[in-house]
Formats: sequence, structure tokens, C-alpha cells
Amino acid sequence: MRLFIIPFIFGFIFNADAQRPHYIDPLNLSWYDYTGQIDYSKQMTAYTSSFFLIGFTDPKHPTLNSIEISIQFEPQKSFVDWQVLSKKSLGYQAYLFNHERLHYYVTIIYGKKFKNYLIHNKIQQVMQLEKLRNQFAKEMQDYDDYYDAETLHSYDTLKQKLWDGIIMRGIDSLKNVTLDMPH
Repeated sequence: MRLFIIPFIFGFIFNADAQRPHYIDPLNLSWYDYTGQIDYSKQMTAYTSSFFLIGFTDPKHPTLNSIEISIQFEPQKSFVDWQVLSKKSLGYQAYLFNHERLHYYVTIIYGKKFKNYLIHNKIQQVMQLEKLRNQFAKEMQDYDDYYDAETLHSYDTLKQKLWDGIIMRGIDSLKNVTLDMPH
């Protein structure tokens, strides 16, 4: 299970230090990026938080032709319980990290789906974006919840292997959709 935040931003999206949300190439993501405080109420060994942003190339004059979609990883909300995980084998640690990285990929998939939708559908007003973002946010949360339910939060290794393929095929199917880098 993971939290999705999809803010509607009429302003520059800027790079910040490592504790603030920022883009990380999923292949470069590591346990070291998980700097958040453990949330014991989640009853999870690890938790990944990321979202996609809607921005504009000219935030002072937002238009439908200047929409940018970018992905952000939230290190301060992502955590790993090392007291639990350090007692597990390195193989299990890698396995769990793969599960968590796929949560990040889900965000990338839905960011790309949203951008692809905007490219191929006529939006009449900038304000329609909020309704659309809510729609995609719900779909993304449902998909992510389903992923966790199906894999039993990674404990079902057979289902996890199946989902590894499902999510990576989702990424591959959207390889021609490019997300924007935050400013």
C-alpha cells in the first residue's frame, strides 16, 4: 500500500535537496533514498511514496499547450524498517526492494497514461485538468491497491513474479510517452 499525492500546480516545479520530492530514475532508486520516519501504523517493512505533478512551461500564463507532467519520489515519506529488514537475507531485501520499486513504476505508468490522454484528447479548459487528475489519481490508487492485494504486499512470490511482468509491460507499452523533467 502506498500514498499517492497528485497536486495541481500552477507554478514552477523546481529541483530541491534530497529530502524534498524529486525525480529519481527508477534504475537508480535505492534503499538509501528511503529517508522517512517509519510509520508503524502502516504495519509495513517498507513504504514508497511518489506522485506526478502537473505544471506549465510558463506558470504565469498557463495554457493547454504548455502542460508538463513530471514524476516525483518522496524520500521523506518513503521508509524502510531496518530493524526488521536487517534480520532478513540479502536476497529477501532485494526482493522487497523490487516490490517497492514497482510502486514507483506504477506512478510512472499513470503519469504517462495521463500525459498520453492529454495528447490524444481535446481539453477545453485548464480547469478541466483537476477533474481529469482526480480520475487518474483514483485509477492509480485502485491499481496500486490491487497490486498490493494480489501480491499480499510481496509475500505471495508467485503473484509477485506475475506482477513484475504486468508492471514492466505497462512501462514498455508507454515507452514512446515522455515525461517532463521538473524545472
